[in-house]
Amino acid sequence: MHFLVQRMTNAFLDLIFPDFCLLCDGKLPYDETDFCLSCASMLPLRPDINMTLSTPDEIFLDNSWSFFDFDKNIQSLIHRLKYSQRERLGVRLSQLGLDSLKDIIKNNPIDMILPIPLHSRKFRERGYNQVDKMGKFLAQELGAKFSPKLVKRQKDTSTQTKLNREERKNNMKSAFRVPNVRRIKDASILLVDDVLTTGATANACARILKNEGAKKVSLLTLATPQQKTIIQ
Repeated sequence: MHFLVQRMTNAFLDLIFPDFCLLCDGKLPYDETDFCLSCASMLPLRPDINMTLSTPDEIFLDNSWSFFDFDKNIQSLIHRLKYSQRERLGVRLSQLGLDSLKDIIKNNPIDMILPIPLHSRKFRERGYNQVDKMGKFLAQELGAKFSPKLVKRQKDTSTQTKLNREERKNNMKSAFRVPNVRRIKDASILLVDDVLTTGATANACARILKNEGAKKVSLLTLATPQQKTIIQ
């Protein structure tokens, strides 16, 4: 009886307050969120590739993975994740990508998961870190500790457009600090972010973690526009 009432309630809510797919604008059933199963099946998974970085600095990341290619649909979803208060999109996309990546991560055990921190100015403007919920979900699924305060971002590196290459490199080196170094001693840490482009930000974060005693630092992002090249 309860099940029947629940189905009737859901059907009524679906009729009065329908939700629509963010990609095709089709009406979503009450038990689906954000985008429909048809659109989900067409998102370009790429979880078996260990990505290269195009930053000129020494590389401190041990691994770098992405769930998806950065096509127009993924770009649209990530834009909504970052600017439309739709943090659950990070979780939904992670759910789709994690199944095929879990075995790879199990071969690279993780102690802590750290969302790449935002500078305080950007956090105030946006009101949230778009990958916090993604990081918390991944920590639960992978049996790791969710540690969003492990690193503090002390410089807003998004203002680097007027700096030359060497100035950008030096700017990134002082972008992060670790408030409590004892927590990361000999730890294996997974950084999470929305998009991997050059990898400079994540690599700078990995650098400070390694310098303060972390054993291993990897990166997992929702997407990347990089070509499929494998680190040997």
